[in-house]
Amino acid sequence: VEISVAGVAPNKIEASATNASLEPRGSSWIIKPKRLGNSIVSVTADFDGKMTTFSKEFRVKAVPDPIATVNGQKGGMIAKNILMAQSGVAATMPPDFEFDLQFTVTSFTIVSVVNSFVKEVPVKGNLFNQDARSLIGGLGKGSPVYIQDIKAVGPDGSVRPLSTINFKLN
Repeated sequence: VEISVAGVAPNKIEASATNASLEPRGSSWIIKPKRLGNSIVSVTADFDGKMTTFSKEFRVKAVPDPIATVNGQKGGMIAKNILMAQSGVAATMPPDFEFDLQFTVTSFTIVSVVNSFVKEVPVKGNLFNQDARSLIGGLGKGSPVYIQDIKAVGPDGSVRPLSTINFKLN
């Protein structure tokens, strides 16, 4: 967050917060909420030797889960060559989410049906491995491709399970 007081140098500003830790980082402050609810941020500024405090209440809400996509798609029909041309699975924040947070897919499983048997290929990381590419490459038109057990890690280190992506090759 940016904290400033008009007419006061940044080194003459102190800040604290309830329900959160607050630490200066360059010209910004990093705020880390402890739990959902409210946080009051208090800013104390030195106006020529007179200390004045301002406070503002903020709501602390949970960050929504990212959406798992391949080629920007959450599922549906996809051409086999388009699916094969993709590097892997991405975790993108919902379009109405206002902040620039990045989640990284850490693992997933590709599942399909081959010769009437379910075939599963586990993948570590966010990129399709050779086994995954071989499975997809051997499938025919109309075959289902499920990308499931998707896990993504956020900037705070928390791991989130993401929804399955259901494709049908056309």
